[in-house]
Amino acid sequence: MTQNSDLKNRRLRVLHVIPSLQQGGAEAVAVNLINSSGPEIEHTLCTLMPNAGHFDVNAQVIAGDVARGQVSPTLIPWLRKIASELQPDIIHSWMYHCNLLASLAVVPRAKLVWAIHHASPAMLDKTSTKAVSLACRFLSHVSPSEIGYVAHSSKTAHQAAGYSAQKGIVIPNGVDFARFGLLPKNMPMPNDRIVVGMVARFDKVKGHDVLLAAIAKHRLRDQIHLVFAGAGCDQSPELKANLADYGLENQTTLFGAVKDVETIFAQLDVLAIPSRSEALPMVALEAGAMGLPVIASAVGDLPRVIDDPELLFAPNDIDGCLLALDAAFARRNSMSFAKARREKLLETYSSQAMCSAYHGLYRRLAKE
Repeated sequence: MTQNSDLKNRRLRVLHVIPSLQQGGAEAVAVNLINSSGPEIEHTLCTLMPNAGHFDVNAQVIAGDVARGQVSPTLIPWLRKIASELQPDIIHSWMYHCNLLASLAVVPRAKLVWAIHHASPAMLDKTSTKAVSLACRFLSHVSPSEIGYVAHSSKTAHQAAGYSAQKGIVIPNGVDFARFGLLPKNMPMPNDRIVVGMVARFDKVKGHDVLLAAIAKHRLRDQIHLVFAGAGCDQSPELKANLADYGLENQTTLFGAVKDVETIFAQLDVLAIPSRSEALPMVALEAGAMGLPVIASAVGDLPRVIDDPELLFAPNDIDGCLLALDAAFARRNSMSFAKARREKLLETYSSQAMCSAYHGLYRRLAKE
C-alpha cells in the first residue's frame, strides 16, 4: 500500500520535538496548536527535558531527561527509536536544538518541519547555541522540507545569515481569542493607581532594566504599581537589587512563571515589552486580544502587531519608553481603542488561522 493511500484510512500522525514544556512562547504555540487540532490529526509531543507541567497538553507526552541547552549524541538513537515506534508522517521540531536533533536522527519516510522562533542568529549570545545555529544553517538546505518562521523579520534575518531561502515560510503565532477576552474599561482604581507590567522570563534581552529606568524618571512614578511575571522574576537578586536602587520595591509585585497568564493581564493597565530582541512574542498578541495598550521596543515583528508609532520606541531608549508610557496611559480606559486592537489582531493572529496554516502544511507534505 502506498503512503498516500494509507493516509486515507487513518489519521495523520505528527510527532513534535521541543526542548521542554516550561513557560515560553514557542511552547505556548506548540501546545495551542496541538490542543486546537481536530481528531483527524494524531499528535505526540516529545520533550528533551523532564516535563515541567506548566502546560496541559491534549496528547501523549514523552519526556527525556537532559538539561537545558544540551544536545547529547545519545538523543539521536533515542528520538529515532521513538519515531520508529510511532511511525509519524510529519516530525515538527521546535527551535534550534531540536531542529538539529531531528535532522541528525534522519527518520525515514517522515517529512521534517522546522519551527524557528528566534529573532536572528546574530542576536545569540551563548557559544553553544551559536554553534547549533551554525549547524542548522548548513542543514537547512538539505534536511527540512519546510522551515516555519514565526515572524517575517526572523525569516529575513535567518536567510540573510545563510539559511535556505527556498524553504522558508511565515506562520505567525495565533491567539485563542475565546480564552483571552476583552477586559472591561472605565473601572475605578484605588488611589488612581496605574498598573504597568511585564510578562517575560528575567533575562537581559527582555529589557526589565529599561522599563525600571523609565518608571523611575516618570512624573507619575508614585502612582505606578509594577508587576513582573515570568521565570526567574520572583527569585532574581539582580531584579530585586534594581528595584531597591530605584526605590520601587514597595510598589512592585513579583511572580514567577504563571500558568494562567490572563490573570496577570487582568491586573494591568499597560503591558510593556522593552526587549532588545524579539521575533513575535505571544504576550503582545494575548494582551492585545484583551484590549490592553502594549508598549514595545520596535524589534522583530512588534511594529506589525502594535501598528501605532506612539506606543513604540527604539531598543534601550529610556526616554522613548517614557513617551510610550504616556501614550499608553492615555489609552488605558478607552473601550474604542481596546475593541479596535482586538479586531485588528483577529484578522491575522487567531489560533484558527495558525492551526489552519500548519494543518494545510502537514497535509501537503504528507501527500508528496
